Amino acid sequence: MSHSSITSLLFLLVFPSVTTWAQGGATGAISGTVQDQSSAVIPRAQIDISGVAGTVRHLETDANGNFTAPLLPVGTYILLINAPGFAEARISSIEVTVTETTRLTAVLRPRSIATEVDVQAKWRT
Repeated sequence: MSHSSITSLLFLLVFPSVTTWAQGGATGAISGTVQDQSSAVIPRAQIDISGVAGTVRHLETDANGNFTAPLLPVGTYILLINAPGFAEARISSIEVTVTETTRLTAVLRPRSIATEVDVQAKWRT
């Protein structure tokens, strides 16, 4: 066996997988699209992702209404989504598993508008 072959074999035995080191811990991702009831995308919607330990990530949808939260520890999450003119949306029980991306579409409903009308009448006699 040549010297370079022995060196290569030793390297493989001592460092079996460089990619294993790059993976870090057990993580997955959540990605999706935020849209209104007519399926129009909502850019710049604010998203808070919470886990057992509280808020994990705060992000914003892009111009196409899309978002991605990579490298989330494995677990169960809740998403709170807010956008001007829309009611807050809450999506619970989102499971993140190792190396998988959980994909979802969130549909926001218009915020109900409270209207108050004050009518004052003048009486003529």
